[in-house]
Amino acid sequence: MVNESTRLVRPEHLNHHGFLFGGTLLEWLDEQAYMGAADLLKIDMNLVTVGIDRVEFKHPITEGSIVRFRVVPAHCGKTSLTMYAEVSVGDARAGTRQTVFDAYVTFVCLGSNNKPMPIGDLLVTPITRDTQDEAGKGYWDEVEMQRAARKRPQRNFRELCMMCEAMPHEIDKYVQLWHNNRFVSGKPLHEALGMSQTAYGLWAKGELDYAEYLKQYLQGTWR
Repeated sequence: MVNESTRLVRPEHLNHHGFLFGGTLLEWLDEQAYMGAADLLKIDMNLVTVGIDRVEFKHPITEGSIVRFRVVPAHCGKTSLTMYAEVSVGDARAGTRQTVFDAYVTFVCLGSNNKPMPIGDLLVTPITRDTQDEAGKGYWDEVEMQRAARKRPQRNFRELCMMCEAMPHEIDKYVQLWHNNRFVSGKPLHEALGMSQTAYGLWAKGELDYAEYLKQYLQGTWR
């Protein structure tokens, strides 16, 4: 189920520089994601926000802008429901729409005792990886990766490959996650990939395949 909605940016939403307050946009994001999640339940339940993943604002938003929210279910856990939200501005018909950011918003369903309760039986339609379309499967996998990453020390791509938790051919996916600040954030890309600057330079130019790099690394060629 896709939920789409819009908000008009008015003068009272702006900071002293004339741009939309980031906090206001995050409040709208939380509201839109909540409404999308609530629509998935058979009855009205107490859904509370427990997390919004890293948000990076890519474009400023000015007065009169129409902010568009697109929200879809991304993942369902035992007591949690995660929604993927894309926030954009501009006119899609004119081809000028720009993505401001995308994020995952996670809710937990609380029972009468204000403790998390199972959410599966409350869903109008079951949400599993198999019920998702191709884009939805990607969202599901990313949420799973984020959860796994929070449970273990932050490892680079080379280490994940050596532990068989990732495969060399998946490198483009991890590069994209790094660009979105969702994989080994705060470090240069070559460190996130577990490569020296020299090896990374060859890989970036297409002169070194990552699987071959990994083989040479294990042989002691690259350190």
